[in-house]
Amino acid sequence: MRQALAYDARGARASAGPFGALLVLCLLLLFGVSHLMLSQAGLHYETPGGSIIEKVHPATWLALALLAASVLARGHPLAWLDHVFVHHKGLLIFFATWLVLLWHLVMNQHLPFTQLIDTFILPMVLVLLLERAGAAQMRHMARAIHGVMAANALLGMFEVASGWHLTPLIIGDLVQTDDWRATALMGHPLNNAAITAHYVIALALGGGRDVPGPLRIGLFVLNLAALNAFGGRVAFVLALAILAIIGLWRAYGVMAGRRFSARSAMLVSIAMPVAIAALVALYDAGAFDQFLARFVSDKGSAEARMIMLELFRAIPERDIIFGPQAQQVAAMMRTEGLVGLESFWVAFILSYGLAVSVIFFAGLFAFLWDLVRSSSPAAIWTVTFFLLEGSTSVSVSAKTTTLAMAVALAMVLLRGGRQEAAPSSQIIA
Repeated sequence: MRQALAYDARGARASAGPFGALLVLCLLLLFGVSHLMLSQAGLHYETPGGSIIEKVHPATWLALALLAASVLARGHPLAWLDHVFVHHKGLLIFFATWLVLLWHLVMNQHLPFTQLIDTFILPMVLVLLLERAGAAQMRHMARAIHGVMAANALLGMFEVASGWHLTPLIIGDLVQTDDWRATALMGHPLNNAAITAHYVIALALGGGRDVPGPLRIGLFVLNLAALNAFGGRVAFVLALAILAIIGLWRAYGVMAGRRFSARSAMLVSIAMPVAIAALVALYDAGAFDQFLARFVSDKGSAEARMIMLELFRAIPERDIIFGPQAQQVAAMMRTEGLVGLESFWVAFILSYGLAVSVIFFAGLFAFLWDLVRSSSPAAIWTVTFFLLEGSTSVSVSAKTTTLAMAVALAMVLLRGGRQEAAPSSQIIA
């Protein structure tokens, strides 16, 4: 039967016309339309009321429609299912654990399920969609990502310099009028910082192959500088640490006799002093003063993380295992003055309980491993960044498209074919 239902994902690519154009549109919506924009447009994306159409991101609706159309276009959905069972076991494990989480959320905690759609369904759909894209489609999508990331970085720096914001920063029900950090295209400053750092690491791993060498350097320096505008300390430090590891490994490879491009070496030797001079000039002009001040005074962020851990002492062991009531946790957070739980590991346990969380985390790791297999070994570094950065932020414990954007960066920019085993790749690959 398997032979009769043989399905080759690469051979089953849809035409490069409408399908490819809609894939590009899907990624532009994903990277360019934030939750703050949706709320600004009057949609009940994160607020009570409204229909399910408003509660799900436009990129998710489009991705689901594209997946359905591409499967039906094959004329034999069973062949597609067979392909998924054979080649995406990690994704299937993740989907199974997602169903467990969905059942627990609806049946035991009686909470809305729409927060699980954009956060987890969209990343799975993107893996299945993007593996079908042809070489030309991948190039178009890569250039679209580079374009929107450049626009996001420029907009972020303009917002900090001018004091104007594309969308106001809303945390909870309050508009933050005294927060200097940029919201740009991706909404919350920390979300901007996480994805920008993710993108910079992807470039360092060879993710700029679809644009000319000098432009790759420009994109790298621009987005690295833009981290200042978003104020993400953890994202910035983690990105620098991973970039240092990549650079040292690359240097070791060259000293060990690995071949390298003379043109790449020349470009890097020219770009590095220029970048250093630009950063020194910006520092002298005070461009980094507000960002550096966050390292001196974090406005209670570290204290909030300690208080977050103290919540476990106030919750009965049975509730920790099977999940406390959402109202109970919310009341405790209000009492302690906490706006959010700044670790998705902790937030998951306090939201859904240890038992369900452990099951779900196992599925998440299986999916991330599937993502690395579907893209490139180099993606192990972006996955590592995602997990470490999420350990100090709300990340996927809240309604977000962060994981979906991480999937797109890995599947499109780090697609297999040219990467060596990371981190031996380079910025100018």
